[in-house]
Amino acid sequence: MSEDRIPEHLELGGAIELVRCADLRAGWSVADVRATYSPERFSLPAGLATLREAWRERNPQERSDPKLAWREFRRDERGRLVCSLQPTAWDEVRPLHESPPSDLAKVLKRLPQGYEMLVPNIGVVHVIVATSDGWILAIRRSDSLHYHPGAWSATYEEGLDPSDLDADGVFHRAARRGLAEELVPGAEQMSLDAFRVVSVIFERPIVNPAAVVIANLPMTQREILKRPPSDELDASSVLAIPLDEKVLGDVVASSVPDLGSRSGKWHPTARYRLLVALAHFFGEEAAAAAERRISSRAGS
Repeated sequence: MSEDRIPEHLELGGAIELVRCADLRAGWSVADVRATYSPERFSLPAGLATLREAWRERNPQERSDPKLAWREFRRDERGRLVCSLQPTAWDEVRPLHESPPSDLAKVLKRLPQGYEMLVPNIGVVHVIVATSDGWILAIRRSDSLHYHPGAWSATYEEGLDPSDLDADGVFHRAARRGLAEELVPGAEQMSLDAFRVVSVIFERPIVNPAAVVIANLPMTQREILKRPPSDELDASSVLAIPLDEKVLGDVVASSVPDLGSRSGKWHPTARYRLLVALAHFFGEEAAAAAERRISSRAGS
């Protein structure tokens, strides 16, 4: 592996990289993503169905809302992201998240240039926001959430919705919708060109895939934060990280957020998102240098 490249299938924090855009500077635009949809429900395989029944017994009052799941994803011969999606439900996925298998071979099947999911999951985007005045935002997640309460996210996460399938750019649309719901009212009118998918990752410990999206917004930090974030994000806790190669590299290399007098932990995929943002804005050599610092600390 060249020293100016980050390793393939990088693992950082709780993120395991599965498929990466060949050009992290550019990322995948709407035109670079091909998504198909099959209406067949994606359910737990027979050998894991008892997990669903046990979960229902423990949570008799919890709703099982419909969800969208990844089935396959790969990079094609032209370098585009190609994927297929299927419907699933909360009670198919939540039991698996609460009792994730330790053997990834039970969850993933390797394909040429990609993977097939063997179990249902919640299709999501993990979005990192960069502002027009040179900041990246990290926001603390609410203590009331199912997943990673109180963790610092870079910047937010959003589940796929059937409405995102109405036109091309399913992951870009989900990222834009999440921006409108979490941070910026009216963001639904923003151009999808502001969003770039850069990779597909696997989030531990909940064995769930996610598309990583960089949102390079035509808005300042002040404009974005002039209204408090949603109930899922803690409005009192926002970190603005300078979009500077050295500073961002230092933040990525730290295993905990630099919060001054505040304590906290990273969302499992936050540091990975920051690392690919480093590559997106400053080149892969800068990201590779930060990754070597992380590897050196882990080995010391």
